[in-house]
Amino acid sequence: MRSLLCVLLLTACSVEEEAGTEVQLDLIATPATGGDTTWLVLSELELLPCPEGALAHLSRLVIGRAHAHTTGAPTVLGTPHVVPLQGTPVTATLGVLKPPPGDYCGLAVRLAPADTDAVRLGGAPDLTGKTLWIEPLDLASQESREVKLGFAQKTIEGGRTTLTLTVDGATTFAEVGQPEPSALPALLLDGLVLGVQ
Repeated sequence: MRSLLCVLLLTACSVEEEAGTEVQLDLIATPATGGDTTWLVLSELELLPCPEGALAHLSRLVIGRAHAHTTGAPTVLGTPHVVPLQGTPVTATLGVLKPPPGDYCGLAVRLAPADTDAVRLGGAPDLTGKTLWIEPLDLASQESREVKLGFAQKTIEGGRTTLTLTVDGATTFAEVGQPEPSALPALLLDGLVLGVQ
């Protein structure tokens, strides 16, 4: 039993951040054109490791991990960004993560109401307390969602890797169609077309 505990502690210590290991998160937002202007809050982005072996999973359960929303963690970008779903296209760097070396296979995109530290891209208005806002209809949603996007395994062992999140407002609006205005915010959140490259 004591040897298992030693292995767990050594495993936990081996996931410390390696100097120079960075993942830059970029954004390409391709909004729908014409009509109203619609804004969406990307609340948090998390780099997801590939499925682990049983020992690594057990060590994570025993040791545990925690992170605060506003400060992020080595694999979490915790600063919310307000991006257009309709309006002007936006290309931007959202931030840089410093994850521990390892194999990564996905990105979790969390949508939630903006707080006061949200970065507004492309002339975005203040969306504090809102996840999605359609102006000038003044339709808003405070609902949260999480979308997990997979990608081909990337081994990160040093240097800088770039991942690009795509927000496809044009396809999202085309697929949602023209429902009753009051149903539009929830349908947009549920049908959001995202990708990662």
